[in-house]
Parts: sequence; structure tokens; C-alpha cells
Amino acid sequence: MSLLRDELLRLEQRYFTILEKANRTLERPIEGRLEVTSQHGHPIYRFVEKDPETHQLMKTYLHQPDSERIRMLAQQQYAKKMRGLMVKRLKQIRHFLDEWQHDEVQKIFEHTPTTRQCLIRPYTLTLEQWMELPYSGLPFQHDDIFIQTQTGVRVRSKSEKILGDLFTDLGLRYKYECPLTLSDGHIYYPDFTFFNPNSQTEIYWEHLGMMDDSGYCQRALSKIRNYEKQGIWRGHQLILTFETSIQPLDVPWARRLAQELVQALS
Repeated sequence: MSLLRDELLRLEQRYFTILEKANRTLERPIEGRLEVTSQHGHPIYRFVEKDPETHQLMKTYLHQPDSERIRMLAQQQYAKKMRGLMVKRLKQIRHFLDEWQHDEVQKIFEHTPTTRQCLIRPYTLTLEQWMELPYSGLPFQHDDIFIQTQTGVRVRSKSEKILGDLFTDLGLRYKYECPLTLSDGHIYYPDFTFFNPNSQTEIYWEHLGMMDDSGYCQRALSKIRNYEKQGIWRGHQLILTFETSIQPLDVPWARRLAQELVQALS
């Protein structure tokens, strides 16, 4: 379900709660209103009502600033304004929810005849369409060890297999080493790339598995800096895991990160 629709439903429930409070305040309304002015820095309270015979406004001083009547009048005027606003906004939200369909943008392409679809590059993609986009990853060398995930994706390390299988177990679909061209011309091959159809953005997961190698570490840090210079920030579109020769992949932590990613993509 669309994040926008979820937020509107939450807002609708919040406004209903406010409306109920306002209605309870106005169950026994006081005819008239409170007028508040100031004299020498002190508030002056008056009760304003219409004369039932002449219909002229009558004002009566209220001499006790902390009286319950003053508070009730002030609360009543607040409740009236709040009720009017909530009724208006709830009608607007309900009208929008009734008229709007979260997948209406995608349906324009889906309802286009197939003879035309092949001529069009859609502005929005579903997860399935994104997965079907062809790409060429980095080639494997003949002497590279052969490691596959449970779905048959060939990876370069046992840790990447653990991650790939973890993603599959959680229902996360990914591309392995899908090329990413940054605006500065750098081309990277993130270990795993995910797609958020709600925001139409990609999320990248880099596993840095040789951080005790000084050369590898410097290249990894340079890559992270380049990512962030292009607006791909850690904790947002960039997820990082690490290991060294004596500190293996922290699988429980990786699972927690992956579970948070599931929530972000839902």
C-alpha cells in the first residue's frame, strides 16, 4: 500500500479523534461567547450575548479571571473552530482517498497496448519491471571460486552468499553487482542493489570484506566518499557491512539491517 495512503489514513484517524473531543465539549453549549481585551496589561473578560427581544448585543463583565465559566467559554470557542476545521479536512481527505488509486500512474503503462509498450520507456517501474531490466555485472575469472546463493546467483565470497540467502529468506529481491554510473563518471558495481517502487529509487548494499588490508580499506573509504558526494548517504540509500580476516560478518547485525530494509520497502 502506498506510503501516502497510509499517512492519510493515520491523519484521518487523528482528525476523527480531535472531532470527537470537540463534539463532547459542545454537547451542552453555552449561548454566547467570551470577549477578551486588555487594560494596563491585565486581561478583561466579558460575556457577549444577544438580547432575545431586541437582538442587540449585550456585554457583561466577568469579574473572576479564574472562574469555571470563563474557561468553559474559551474552551467552547476553541472547540467550535476546531470542529469546523476537522469537518472540512476530513471531507477533503475522504474525497482524495475515494478518488485516488495508489497504482493509477503505473496503470497508464499497463493499459497501453503491447504494440506500443515496446516503444515506451515508462517513467515509473514496478519491482517486476525493474528486475527484468537487463544488465551486465563484473565478469568472473576462470580461477575464481564458484559460490552460489540458494537462488542460483553466483557471488564472490561466502559472506555474500550468506547475505544473498538472508535477503531471499526475508523476501528481498536484489540485483548482484548491477552497474551504477554516478554523475561524476565513476562506475561502481554495488554488491547488492534493491529497488523501492514507492520512491522509484535504488538502495545499495556494499559488503566490505577485507578491511584489514590497507589498500582495500583505502579504496573502500574512497568509494564511500564518492557515494556520499553524489547524495547516496549511509543509512538512507547506502547500507554497509564489514569484516576482516579475524572478525567475520556479523550475521545478526546484518539480519537487523535487512529487516529494517524490508520495512522501508513495504
